[in-house]
Amino acid sequence: MDYYSQIQDYFNLNNILINETQLTLLSNYAQLLKEKNEIINLISRKDTDNIIENHIFHSLLLTKYITENEFNFIDIGTGGGLPGIPIGIYYNNSKGVLVDSISKKINAVNEFIDKLNLSNIKGICTRVEDKNFIKQYENYFDVMISRAVAPLIDLIKYFLPVSKAVSKMYFLKGGSLVEEISLAKKKYSKYITNLEILNLNYKPNNIDNEKEKKIIILGIKK
Repeated sequence: MDYYSQIQDYFNLNNILINETQLTLLSNYAQLLKEKNEIINLISRKDTDNIIENHIFHSLLLTKYITENEFNFIDIGTGGGLPGIPIGIYYNNSKGVLVDSISKKINAVNEFIDKLNLSNIKGICTRVEDKNFIKQYENYFDVMISRAVAPLIDLIKYFLPVSKAVSKMYFLKGGSLVEEISLAKKKYSKYITNLEILNLNYKPNNIDNEKEKKIIILGIKK
């Protein structure tokens, strides 16, 4: 089955609306990601056969929970553009900044963005705690998305300087989260307005080692 049909099937099975333009862009992105991954390690090479389920569709499961319609978002630790590129395709009226500290990854991300003609997102090679980045994007972002490349306590620390007064964090994370969430609550309790932990439930779920992944949603107010 081709990438277009795979994505369409996942969306139909899970009652998520998507249009033909979005399907085409997402399938083209999947192909670009697969090809580039043969040169640069953007996702696990053992996982390329599951690129739609484990990477494209997992990223877009966040759309079931994102309540905003048009928003400025940051993707921290984007790697090969996940989840930022799929989110940017789905919410094409929103503006996104995809950040990673590894230049070859951001070069690949910007190559994908250029080939897909996505004018609403861009990749920046930096660390989110960099003073110049904070100065440029202070109080700018409504939403943070991530595939949880860092502990929750660090993600909140990185996001707060560049977040708006009221904002949200949406990310995917696996493993035990009890201690991680406890530490984050203890340090940032005055900023966290709500915290939800949701199982990554969808149809069909074919990958056993992905069943432990969660979607974490945090409301932030500063």
